[in-house]
Amino acid sequence: MIQRNDIGYRIGQSHPRGSRYSDAVVEQARCLHEQGKGYGTIAAMLRVPRYTVRNWATYQSRNQYPAY
Repeated sequence: MIQRNDIGYRIGQSHPRGSRYSDAVVEQARCLHEQGKGYGTIAAMLRVPRYTVRNWATYQSRNQYPAY
C-alpha cells in the first residue's frame, strides 16, 4: 500500500526516491526511545547513525502520517 499525506504526496518507505530504512525500524527506534534508551544505544542496536535516531525520536524527520 502506498502511503500518502494529506496533500497526496508519498511518505515514509513508499516515497519514490526510496528510503534507507523501513517504517518498522523507525517505529522501533521511537519505541525504544520512549522506554528511556539513549540515542547511541538505539543506534548500535539498529545499526543506524546516532543523528538519524535523534531525528526520528524528536520527529524532525519521518514525521508525517498517512491521511488515506
